[in-house]
Amino acid sequence: MPGRYRKKLGNQISGGGMDRTHRFNTDKNWRGTVKNFFSPQTGISSFEEMWDSTNSTPYPDTNMTANKLRVRPGRLNGTALGSNPGTNEIFRDLYKNSLVGPYSYTDSQLGHCSAIGGRDVSQYWNMALAKSNPNVPIVDLAQFVIELRQYPRILRWRNEQYGKYVAINQIPIQAQFGWAPMFSDMIKLLDIQDKIKRRARELEELRKGPQRQKIMLESISRTERGSRYAAGGRTVQVIRRSTAKAWVVKYHQITVGKGNKPPTTDRTDAVRSALLGHPLYVAWQVMPWSWLIDYFWSVSDFLAGGLNVIPGYQVSKMSVCLEKITHFTHETVATSPLWSPAPFTPMDGHRKSMQRLVGASPRPVLPMGSVLTGAQLGTLASLWIARGPGGISRKGWTKDVRPELDPWGMDY
Repeated sequence: MPGRYRKKLGNQISGGGMDRTHRFNTDKNWRGTVKNFFSPQTGISSFEEMWDSTNSTPYPDTNMTANKLRVRPGRLNGTALGSNPGTNEIFRDLYKNSLVGPYSYTDSQLGHCSAIGGRDVSQYWNMALAKSNPNVPIVDLAQFVIELRQYPRILRWRNEQYGKYVAINQIPIQAQFGWAPMFSDMIKLLDIQDKIKRRARELEELRKGPQRQKIMLESISRTERGSRYAAGGRTVQVIRRSTAKAWVVKYHQITVGKGNKPPTTDRTDAVRSALLGHPLYVAWQVMPWSWLIDYFWSVSDFLAGGLNVIPGYQVSKMSVCLEKITHFTHETVATSPLWSPAPFTPMDGHRKSMQRLVGASPRPVLPMGSVLTGAQLGTLASLWIARGPGGISRKGWTKDVRPELDPWGMDY
């Protein structure tokens, strides 16, 4: 697919150096000045790059990747006074609008937070197909009944573990993979009548013609501390605050062949769509350890995105977007008691990255083979340590609990 790449650099920014004058305690006058004790610096104020493709499919948008950076570096402008008790010297540093890093657009400190920077729009493709797919039940009754029988075991295990050692990082794992999915289904069942009515309206609208839906897939925020820099008698640190949002715009409908009368939607259709899942999807959900595979490579989204038991249902076109925004600034973390710092203006930076992935008549893609993120690797390590009181790295790791009772309240 042919494409275009464009790159644009902003204006050059520059800062003066620093002149140093010193004297000893016994001196009445300052000694000679060392011009440009450190040299002037230069950088780039902004950077833009964009890649997009020409799309031959009947979709108005194109695949696109864009990255924009604007940075106003920190500045020192004035005099700092300091002393060295070991040599009885006093220093007077004159900063001439000097730059405090980072100020190069290639500096890694001007990237997104690590938990956000590694995300790619292709990771959300299957999720985008699965979201709002009327073939996917709101609550799968068969799966819920199978999970419900684990509830007494969860309570029994928790009661027996009171007063005993439980790995602290085991508790969030239990919540994420054991209790949370089941309790979520229980909450959904409380207002299932409203959800059935909503699914009935959705099916009716899809039969009337193409429906445009914009659905939020994920929204996360992270804050990280970066490198430290000396700044005229103080130490400052780069603070990065990143947010990432992923969404999909999808056009889908239920088509009817020529000469056929459009089917009507009754309550039975809505109940079946809202509560009964495809046998293959249910089988995967209740399969031992499927939840763990889903965390690293979401097979559930792959199956849900490809489910199609409603006659005539199709997704005609889809656009998945990922937006990452990071703000940069300086924060003073230390001030020397031997120095009177120079006036300082913290940096102000902003980076925005956009990705868009489009397709006509989209299909799910195999999730296997993707690289694990830092969060996934951390969870994998926690699972390795926390699986049972003995940990799964030693022999006989199930001997510390009764064989019929799993500490996560799930049978494997």
